[in-house]
Amino acid sequence: MATVLVVDDTDVVRRAVATLLEHDGHSAVCATNGLEALNRIKEGEKPDLVLLDLAMPQMGGLEALERLRATPETRDIPVVVVTSQDDSRMKKEAIRRGATAYWVKSHFSWDHFCNRLGPYLPRRVDDQSVIEQ
Repeated sequence: MATVLVVDDTDVVRRAVATLLEHDGHSAVCATNGLEALNRIKEGEKPDLVLLDLAMPQMGGLEALERLRATPETRDIPVVVVTSQDDSRMKKEAIRRGATAYWVKSHFSWDHFCNRLGPYLPRRVDDQSVIEQ
């Protein structure tokens, strides 16, 4: 299935999200901050989707997002901000900088997390939900 880069400085969140993704058949690659995420991509990890927290040490999510969007190799990768910051100004800023979506961790069920990711993951050729245009 898809390779998802999980970027969060909280170990328990990173591991939980990676476990959910792997249980759903995806490959999870983890980073503890924006700088580490950019370095992983630079070293050859090409994710199909990035899940990005905002408040992290060394390099926060907004700066990482801006750098992802400024680089031709990464500008088209969907980036879903997954944060505890329930702030409309922060949401607008993340979307302005190129976030595909903005999710507040407390506003959704982790039981349905992978289902919610569906629209942001590439479709498999054998996926029955793909409709030919």
